[in-house]
Amino acid sequence: MFTKPKVYMVTSTPENDYACLEVACTCCDEAYLFGVALSGVQAWQNGAFVQDAFPELPKQYREMLISGTCPECWTNMFGSGTDPGDFS
Repeated sequence: MFTKPKVYMVTSTPENDYACLEVACTCCDEAYLFGVALSGVQAWQNGAFVQDAFPELPKQYREMLISGTCPECWTNMFGSGTDPGDFS
């Protein structure tokens, strides 16, 4: 069963269009912090695709926001020859 990751906004500065998000890997529980555009967070919350809301993030980290799977756990599950972008 798919478990949606918990994503928290740690801090934001609207005047700089900045937000810091925290997401923990649903496999290993390692926490990751992402600096993103606050406008992207708002777009994502309003239904934008993660790749459109956060084009500045590498696809491995966008995958964390979707599935909660960190890059290391992704490799452990699917092998080193796969990439989250292979399935989109």
